[in-house]
Amino acid sequence: MAIMVPDRKYTNLGIAVGVCFLLYVLGFTSFFFVLPLLIFFTQSGQRDQTLISLVGLLIAVLLFEIIPVRNNLSDPTSAGLLSIGLFLPIVLVGCSIVWVLLSSYRLLVRYIGSSIFIVATIVIFGWFLKLHPDISKGIDDAIVSLLNTLFSGSNVHPLDSALLPNVSSAELYKVIKNLMLVMLLPLSAAIFGFNAFISISSPSYLGDTKFDERVASWKLPETLVWFFLASWLLVLFDQLFGINSTLKIGVWNIALFLGILYAVQGLAIILYKLNAKGKKIRAVKLFMIVTILTILLQGLNIGIVLGLPILGVTETWFTYRK
Repeated sequence: MAIMVPDRKYTNLGIAVGVCFLLYVLGFTSFFFVLPLLIFFTQSGQRDQTLISLVGLLIAVLLFEIIPVRNNLSDPTSAGLLSIGLFLPIVLVGCSIVWVLLSSYRLLVRYIGSSIFIVATIVIFGWFLKLHPDISKGIDDAIVSLLNTLFSGSNVHPLDSALLPNVSSAELYKVIKNLMLVMLLPLSAAIFGFNAFISISSPSYLGDTKFDERVASWKLPETLVWFFLASWLLVLFDQLFGINSTLKIGVWNIALFLGILYAVQGLAIILYKLNAKGKKIRAVKLFMIVTILTILLQGLNIGIVLGLPILGVTETWFTYRK
């Protein structure tokens, strides 16, 4: 739905690109730096202009990050740390480009297409680090050194040593690294998904109720549930017997990614039920409420994290929406 005045579209586009770059430069808002351009595309439908602007934005971000450290790039550690820092902006811009290119397809296809770009980026980064073990080792040593500095010594002293004995910085880094590897796809997909969801929900702020109706009726293909169950069965097998480390990373990433998709379906069911009972609520408002509760309700948030995907999965066998 185009709502912009045609002769102002380039002004609006310029403002969107400027705000995108500002959000990135500020640092703490960099997770959302592609959002203004996604909103611009949703409201204007200017596909070519948006694609060109996304490429230009990525070039600006790369120059912003590379120019200050260009003299240190011959050092493997500096080059490796820079590549790690550039992973998320490359992923967010790349996902946005795929999202725009697939604009004529349904939302699920666009989101999975964007997620495939994330997988490809992860594989390329992993392949690059495997071919350059000196860079990989430099990254590991630099982060372990940083942890040593943060904790003023070689040992980390947890708050409750009875539950978690003292561990070295190297051991702590190994745990963090393994955790990030098994969550890289779902975490990146969740960050981009947040940007995409906010952008496509923007017309609802102007009184368009069709978006909320689409969200309330959104449902995954029933055959996908078997991939969900198979992936989590392999996760269980890994916990009991252990599997190859590369396969383990792939299985966990797929299982958690599918969990996110079914959590969204669980939210759609809740939105449908609320609207059916006359308690009209916008999809984005419900999404924000659930997100805030998940962050704030420490301990109890496990019910939300587990409950939403289970609700979405069980709709395969139970009728929640008529």
